[in-house]
Amino acid sequence: MSQAQKLIFNPAFFDGLCPVLEEYIDGFNGRDFIYRVFNNEWPDMEWTERTRHIAKAIQHFLSRDFSNAARQLANISLALKNVGNHYGGIEYVFLGTYLEVYGLYPDEEPALPNEEVIGFTSRHFTSFRFLGQAEPA
Repeated sequence: MSQAQKLIFNPAFFDGLCPVLEEYIDGFNGRDFIYRVFNNEWPDMEWTERTRHIAKAIQHFLSRDFSNAARQLANISLALKNVGNHYGGIEYVFLGTYLEVYGLYPDEEPALPNEEVIGFTSRHFTSFRFLGQAEPA
């Protein structure tokens, strides 16, 4: 992945993201979130590592019930669409990554197919298992 792509996740990006998260996640603490994101490993992370890391950081603030968390993410996705994006939504790929990482548990059905989040973030391939579909070849 190019150096420029991973640099999408810069302080200015989070300055725009945190107010939206504060609006849709009760108890969200922007300072704590930023501290969790920009840890000592951050500079060495590549694109995929960064998206998973952001998903993990946001998970700390979302509802522990996955269905509720997925609804929160859908609302966040809609708000971010209205705010605008500079890269066609790919900068919010961590929302789809959250669904991928936290959405499936062994022997459980998907809790809530969240097409809004998946479609917005252009991360269709990461959430195909979540939707019960085969991953593209």
